[in-house]
Amino acid sequence: MYEIALSFTIVSQNPRIGRVLRGVPPLEDCVYHFFTCPNCDGLSPASVTDAVIFGSDVPAGDIASALEGWREGAPLTAVITGSGQTALPAELCRRVDCLWTMGAGEDETALTACFEKLALRMKAQADARKQAICFQTLIDSSQDLIWFKDVDGRHLIVNDQFCRFVKKSKAQIYKQGHCYIWNASKEDEQVCLDSDRKIMQGRKTQKFEEQVHTNDGDYIIQSDKSPLMDGDAIFGTCGIGKNVTAEKNLERKLQTILDNIPFAVAVVSNADILTYKNRMFDTFFPQAVGLLGQTGSDLKRLLHFPENLKEGESVPLEMTGSDEEPVWFSYSERQILDAFDSRVEKMLVIQDITAAVRLEQQKEQLAYTDYLTGLSNRRGLLRALENENDTGGLTVILLDVDNFKQINDTLGHGLGDAVLQEFAALLKKVFVADYVVRYGGDEFLVVTRLDTREGIRVKMDSLLREAAHAVFGGGKVHGISASCGISGGDAARGCSIEELIERSDHAMYHIKRHGKSGYCFYDDMTKEG
Repeated sequence: MYEIALSFTIVSQNPRIGRVLRGVPPLEDCVYHFFTCPNCDGLSPASVTDAVIFGSDVPAGDIASALEGWREGAPLTAVITGSGQTALPAELCRRVDCLWTMGAGEDETALTACFEKLALRMKAQADARKQAICFQTLIDSSQDLIWFKDVDGRHLIVNDQFCRFVKKSKAQIYKQGHCYIWNASKEDEQVCLDSDRKIMQGRKTQKFEEQVHTNDGDYIIQSDKSPLMDGDAIFGTCGIGKNVTAEKNLERKLQTILDNIPFAVAVVSNADILTYKNRMFDTFFPQAVGLLGQTGSDLKRLLHFPENLKEGESVPLEMTGSDEEPVWFSYSERQILDAFDSRVEKMLVIQDITAAVRLEQQKEQLAYTDYLTGLSNRRGLLRALENENDTGGLTVILLDVDNFKQINDTLGHGLGDAVLQEFAALLKKVFVADYVVRYGGDEFLVVTRLDTREGIRVKMDSLLREAAHAVFGGGKVHGISASCGISGGDAARGCSIEELIERSDHAMYHIKRHGKSGYCFYDDMTKEG
């Protein structure tokens, strides 16, 4: 492992000991340093190294005096005893770490073997010490809570973060149970012991999410707990836990926000799995309630969402609502990027735009519809015919209610409006399949595809006859007449719609100049002229 420097102090007047030991090759990853003292007088706390080797020529009393003040963690001691040496006192034997028994001449082979065993023991201790330091430094560097327990649930090793979280030192925590450490109830401690027992019985790592009660409040800890096994024998458990209280609170906050925003959100993973949808999504699309975990493609097919939509592009969707009325949505897709700007998921955003669409429809209707009669107005006419390239099949009829000013002047504008409304209804009744327009004031316009004069005459005669016999304005007006000009047919092929209207206008005024109440074809008027 790590390189280890081992230092030895040899206390002896026998130079052969130092010579033999210096000739022993160091263990792998080790370097040896030797110091010598002729007697114990040269030993002091400052001079003591990793190990002290007392030669057989050092009196036992001197060795005992030298070891008198050594405490736990002191250097290892090795005492060489010769065959002719007086036996060492039992108390001294208990205090030293190694007794090397060999001949009076300190047999070189035996001395080397004893020294190699001592060095190996020291290296193992140094390795274990450094490993322990590495281990403790590692777990103390973690921002997660780390702990090790025995089979009875007592904490043996914890990291700094654990101490900070429970506000207790490692010394206070050592060999203490859940109840003391967390200031928890006996019931909570039993829950913890039950989970430890479950881990040891399962003999594998298991995941937990637990609510922990402390004097500072409640916390949510997500942890992975594992059994500690020496072969088949279990000697405890360990765990690594993360305080996810803030994340859970944020998750709850985000969930509340997402569930209360006025549009639907769904998330599809890169693997095309539907991983999330908010409450509004289920409100908009109840047929998708059970689709979590299914493919995003299934969701799109079910709800007729568009495929291959560009980032940021928004498209309208028209669907049928629960009341069979049409509803409209705005559909778009947004990428969800990770910290490296790589896409990890895709968010579908659906906003209900029904109110906006209906408002736009109302505005459009007001723009192209006559407010009084409900017929199209002049602007609506032009829009309806803007793509009409062939006017040869069209016939335009321009109608003017005769003597309408007199109705207004004698009966009032309110009744005049009623007359216009009822005449417009009559026009729609007669020309049910044609385009009927209030052209302005008391003028109306009909665009029809009737392609024979006879068919047009039948319609016009029916209209004027019904108008002459009908009662308008709640019985105040008995019959009205109209002056009508007609243009179109094959003779007008190539004319614009404006030209057809102008011709119908000429024909209408022709009727007015000749007694009103009737209709005239523009072609007949020009022939007469």
